[in-house]
Amino acid sequence: MIILLTEGFPAPDSPHYKYYKPTGAYFEACAAGRLLLVQPDPSALEREDIVARVTAKTGNIPHDSQRYRFVAMNIIAEDIAAAHGK
Repeated sequence: MIILLTEGFPAPDSPHYKYYKPTGAYFEACAAGRLLLVQPDPSALEREDIVARVTAKTGNIPHDSQRYRFVAMNIIAEDIAAAHGK
C-alpha cells in the first residue's frame, strides 16, 4: 500500500516528529511490511513529465489547486507501484 501524505510528516521541530507512527489499518500494514508512506517534495509535483500527465488527465488546471496536487500525487504513486511490479 502506498500512501502519499498530502500534509506531509510532522515537522522536525514538532513534538510528534520523533515518535510518528501510523494508526489503525495503516499501523497493521506497516507492522506487516506492506506500507510505504511518502511525502513528495513540492518540486516533484512540477516535474515536466508529471505536469504533462496531469494536464492530459485534467486539462490545464492551476498547479496550486488541490485537484492538481491530488492527481499529481496519484501519478507519482502509480509510478512507484509500476517500478516495483505491482
